[in-house]
Amino acid sequence: DPYVLKVVAYTRTRKQSVRPGDKLILYAVGGFKTIFAVATVTSHVGRSRPEWWPGQPDLLERFPYCVEIEYEVNLRPPDGVDIGAANLEGHLPAIRFGNTHLSLSEEEFVYAAAKLREKATKLLFPAR
Repeated sequence: DPYVLKVVAYTRTRKQSVRPGDKLILYAVGGFKTIFAVATVTSHVGRSRPEWWPGQPDLLERFPYCVEIEYEVNLRPPDGVDIGAANLEGHLPAIRFGNTHLSLSEEEFVYAAAKLREKATKLLFPAR
């Protein structure tokens, strides 16, 4: 299923680095090694809310900070774009280390977002 939360969660506050209007590329953890969404931050960093983690109080403790987002592209993580195909393999060590937040260059973001838009279009309009 697509990532349905309208928030991106962090393990620690990112007040200095994530602001409303910032663009995000979301990546899947847990072995997928894919990017799967393009989103825009719509709020300042705030505390996580219990309603965002129904039945999962451990996640509220693990990810105490969130920003609200609006999706431009939102694919199921298995349908996402491989990190290598998006030219983001240089970020794999940080991802493997467990970072929940990476800074991309403008060029990296533009390329990754274009790959996600292309994949979304192919999924919506498969070739015959």
